[in-house]
Amino acid sequence: MTLFTPGDQWGGGDDGDAEYRRPNDIFQLPRFSSLQPGRNGANGITGFYFKKYNEISIAGNANRSHTNLNVIRYPEVLLIYAEALYKMNGTLTQTEIDETINRLRDRVGMHRMDLKELQQWNLDLWTEIKRERRIELSFDGMRYADIMRWREGELRFGRAITGPSLTVCMNDLGANPYPDTGVDEFGDVIYEKSRAEGGPRYFDPAMHYLWPVPYEERMKNPLLGQNPGWPE
Repeated sequence: MTLFTPGDQWGGGDDGDAEYRRPNDIFQLPRFSSLQPGRNGANGITGFYFKKYNEISIAGNANRSHTNLNVIRYPEVLLIYAEALYKMNGTLTQTEIDETINRLRDRVGMHRMDLKELQQWNLDLWTEIKRERRIELSFDGMRYADIMRWREGELRFGRAITGPSLTVCMNDLGANPYPDTGVDEFGDVIYEKSRAEGGPRYFDPAMHYLWPVPYEERMKNPLLGQNPGWPE
């Protein structure tokens, strides 16, 4: 699992249970600073905690790192190959799926991707290829580049940041950590609203698919100009 779930071994100090300021060895509930202020635990903003690459024995130690930074993982090689084949041919054969996506699923005993099943379940192959990248490469630093490459910035970056469902928060924590921002259409609590909802988050497709040309570079060559929407 990429995220901590109740019952997992835990090295983050005090979690969000009722025993305030007492470190936990087992994770039970998320901790929100709006409900439990202080620095003796793992305060979060969404209620989800990152477990991938986490070594419990040294978690929270600011002087040591338990993360081997990846330059490239083999799953990325397989998944970008699958994406390239799809973009080139408009589809994938079952053999191509078996040589890429299913090689990753087989190593963890996950249900294999089957073209016939996708058709029976009315699932779109391109959507499933993108979903496979989101799950396999979660927290590997690929997501931003993927969204920009797929031109999905408006959908992903222009929407609200959400956390657990309001029902879970009320049942397990007894309160909504963000009562002033409401819930989304799925019943999840909202941490930060989109601009359309009166919040700060937005994505301008005419501007944000390109980064600004650095000032220093434009001083070296005034003919470079600036990308649309960015200040001169």
